Amino acid sequence: MKFSIRSKLIAFTFCIVSLVGGSIALYSIYQGRQRILAASEEEARDATSFIAANIVNALYALDLRRLRDELKTARINPDVRYTYAADADGILLTDGTGGNLVRGRKFAEQFGFQLDGLTEWRSRLRDGNIEITGPVAMPDGTRVGYLHIGFSLESAHRAIRHSTITSLSITLICLSIGTLFVIYLSSSFSGPILSMAGAAKKIGEGNLDTRVKINRRDELGELSSSINRMAESLELRYRELEALREIDRAIMSTLDLRNVLDVLLKKIDLVLPYSATAIRLFNKETGDLEPVACWNLDEKEWKAQKWAGGRGIPNVVFETKSPMILRNVLADPNIRDAEFFLRHGLVSYLGVPLIVQEDTLGVMSFYTKEEHEFSRHEIEFLTTLAGQAAIAIHNSQLYEEAVTRQVQLGEAYRHLQSTYKLAVTSSESLDLDATLTEAIRQFTEVFNFDSAEIFISNRRTERVELKASFGSPLTRKDKAFAPGEGVVGKVAASGEALVFDDVLQDARYRQTSETQIAREKNFRFFGVFPMRSKHRTVGVIACIGRAPRSLTPNEMQALNAITAQLGIAVENATLYQEAVQKNQELERANRVKDEFLSVMSHELRTPISVVIGYVGMVAEGMLGEVNEKQREALEKVLTRARDQINMVSSILQATQLECQEVTLERRPLNVADLLDSLRREYTLPARKKITIQWEYSRELPVISTDPDKLKQVLLNLIDNAVKFTEKGGITVSARMVKPAAGNGRPQEENSTHVSPPAPHVSMEFQVSDTGIGIPEDMLPVIFEKFKQIDSSETRLYGGVGLGLYIVKNFTNLLGGEVAVQSEVGKGTTFTVRLPCES
Repeated sequence: MKFSIRSKLIAFTFCIVSLVGGSIALYSIYQGRQRILAASEEEARDATSFIAANIVNALYALDLRRLRDELKTARINPDVRYTYAADADGILLTDGTGGNLVRGRKFAEQFGFQLDGLTEWRSRLRDGNIEITGPVAMPDGTRVGYLHIGFSLESAHRAIRHSTITSLSITLICLSIGTLFVIYLSSSFSGPILSMAGAAKKIGEGNLDTRVKINRRDELGELSSSINRMAESLELRYRELEALREIDRAIMSTLDLRNVLDVLLKKIDLVLPYSATAIRLFNKETGDLEPVACWNLDEKEWKAQKWAGGRGIPNVVFETKSPMILRNVLADPNIRDAEFFLRHGLVSYLGVPLIVQEDTLGVMSFYTKEEHEFSRHEIEFLTTLAGQAAIAIHNSQLYEEAVTRQVQLGEAYRHLQSTYKLAVTSSESLDLDATLTEAIRQFTEVFNFDSAEIFISNRRTERVELKASFGSPLTRKDKAFAPGEGVVGKVAASGEALVFDDVLQDARYRQTSETQIAREKNFRFFGVFPMRSKHRTVGVIACIGRAPRSLTPNEMQALNAITAQLGIAVENATLYQEAVQKNQELERANRVKDEFLSVMSHELRTPISVVIGYVGMVAEGMLGEVNEKQREALEKVLTRARDQINMVSSILQATQLECQEVTLERRPLNVADLLDSLRREYTLPARKKITIQWEYSRELPVISTDPDKLKQVLLNLIDNAVKFTEKGGITVSARMVKPAAGNGRPQEENSTHVSPPAPHVSMEFQVSDTGIGIPEDMLPVIFEKFKQIDSSETRLYGGVGLGLYIVKNFTNLLGGEVAVQSEVGKGTTFTVRLPCES
């Protein structure tokens, strides 16, 4: 079903009025209800406060009869439904009735909320009543009890119903009046609207000559006049759009810039009654507005006129980016070559900028041979036309740039391939000669040079020497240049490239070159580029060509990238050769050191052993009696000699480990017997006031290992603990452990009977002390050779730092592992764990 505009207008307006009126009515009803309820609550609070003032003395005295009478009197008020009074502990005393059924009950159990923290009157709605609850206090603030009163809301509800009925009645009356007013208004302008709608429909169907005939002075009359003007404008615009479409179709048919301009000017001449048209485009390189195309003018003569930036009428249009109108071009002070305009009879001028995305491409100029006043509409139309022309010109320029860029990308791709090949070549080999030979070949072929040479800096002689060449070289193989000598030396010294497009024409070459060899051998192009790495020139590459040549920016960029890559390759190869040489020198020095230590250890053991033997004989009285002081001195000599022979033995063992001359001699070993032997043989130094605690079971298993090396490991750990412990004691323990279930960490073996060990069972030895401890930062390095906690010349503890190094390596040879736990000032625990093999 289709409704008329009048019906829709009435319905729409009625809905709006109903919505607004209903919203106002509902809001008024809601506000009235809230006001009535708030007033009722306020009255209830006031009544409760009054009752509380009457019962405060009765509550204070706990006079139940008087309290009941006061509450009974309060219930005379028809709005009071019930009353309750409680003492300060929340125990109900009376409800104001004779039955007094609630006495003795707790307030919280009866009414469902706690009185704790209640300091003022609290209200709530419950079962159609408003309940007021609060404390009853003496004038000095002493709380003597609580009062709870329920007030009926029936009177409030009656007032709310009355207020609601009144609001709805007023709303209905207003809606009725509004509806009658809407019907009246709709009938006064629905007719003209229907008439305008019919005319608009015809215009929409293409009848642009349709007009609306309504004689009114109000807005509808203005609207009908606007529709008529719109129809006239549409008719004019349609004709212009047809012309623009013809021009657009013509200029979009080609991407060649010259063809686009010719087609554009030809179509403009067909649709616009102007005598001449010209187009100038901005050249970003020269900064000039260059004449490129014209119509109805002598193009050769016109192009002879040049307008530089800031000169001429077209430049004003270009710089301001705004159209410019001159009724008489000869009267303008910016005119250049007035004779040209007089000769062609050009009078009026309109210049429009060619703008695409805020970028001004140039200026399109229109000339007439009679004085002409360009209208606003003409200016807008020609500006639109210039916009279309600018897009076509921009597309043509983009196309030409794309073609040029494609050529450049192909060239850049070749250069990138060359750079990649050079990078691969330099990364695959650290042989400098091979890298340079392959690099110079690729370099010469990619850039189409006739020949090229690479010179490398010699740090020792401080000269650049020829290392590789390809093609016909300019330089002898033994030639070298000092810094600043010739073109090559100057580039090596400055780190800046020197390029001569034509050595015959470039005066710089005559001033820079000392040999003039490029000219002598008929070479025309000569370029020398530095190879840099880490802000240092490591060499130069010289490029030669038989014909003059100008390198493009892309070629220069590629050359810089390749020379930088070559610089890195030269630096890496040089560093590699230096590292190989230094490594060989270090290996020779280390080998000489190990041989020296081995010889010295053998040579020192013999005399020290003799000293120990003879001193022992003297101390035991075999060569005569000795007194107590002499015996003490001899004991000191023996102690120092034994320390020396232990140090020599450690050096010898470390040397054997370095030379990989240590072999394992595995045989069955009873661990308990080994520990018994250590316990009997080990003697503490007399000056040490410490004890050694041995903790192990006699039922430890027999394992397969090298007894001598295991014994040496334990002795070194015990010696180390004794050296760094001044008080307290040392504990040496041994036990059999097995991996914990699921995590691979060892756990203590529960069984202590002697039996073949199970797979993955380990033998764990621990040496714990109460000494000075090891700093945390030293823990990672204490097993390294010659490492000590205190390596200063004033250290308190002797030794050369080989004991733990031997422990670590011997443990590894036995297939085990060693770990350390320490805390400075509390002591250290070394744990050696060896696999048990039956």
